[in-house]
Amino acid sequence: GEAGFAPVQVSSQLTGRGGEPALAPNPAGADGGSLVVGDHGQPMIFEVQNVAFNPVRIASAVVQGANPLDFTITTDGCTARSIDADKSCTIETQFTPTGAGRRTASLVVSTDDGAYTTMLLSGDAHYEPHIAVADPTIVAGSRVTVVGAGFAPLTEVAVTWADGLGHPVTAATDWTGTLHVDLVVSLTERQGPRTLVGLSADGSAASVDVLILAPPRRVSPGSATWPGR
Repeated sequence: GEAGFAPVQVSSQLTGRGGEPALAPNPAGADGGSLVVGDHGQPMIFEVQNVAFNPVRIASAVVQGANPLDFTITTDGCTARSIDADKSCTIETQFTPTGAGRRTASLVVSTDDGAYTTMLLSGDAHYEPHIAVADPTIVAGSRVTVVGAGFAPLTEVAVTWADGLGHPVTAATDWTGTLHVDLVVSLTERQGPRTLVGLSADGSAASVDVLILAPPRRVSPGSATWPGR
């Protein structure tokens, strides 16, 4: 409170654990590197040391934070164990990104009496798409099926020519990041070596080289190659 004119009194209830820390991690964090979405990274190993003067029992080890599903505890040598003073236990985690971009989480190890320590988990991820056609030699005036994989799930992909000619065709990927789209190659399409590009809404791109051939010449009864002449 305060003395004087119109005194004001403020109170607040504080909770927490005081005293010296019981656990110390080594290292305090680890980075899983840069991976393709869905790939598995190398194990990230942490030693959790009991820095108290008495044994402590580890109650839990959990991953939480922004992207908890991207980091898995693969080996837990701490939970349900009693750790003597100045001794340590080991926990291993693995980075398996479920989406693109910077991925972060925290590994939190807690004791039975409420002490805890936190280790930062991080990594980067990206999609690595590719597209293909059944036959890279395409006759102008025909239809070609373009197949793609490795794109982000449920996102739109525009399939078009790298030189900007022609008309793009847009299709949505399925939940596995694959797509099938039919592209009509017009009779007037520029012939020769060309490149088809698949560009997704998140900026991921893939390409495939093809060869456009001229359509076969039509034969009429007046042609020298007409049967019987």
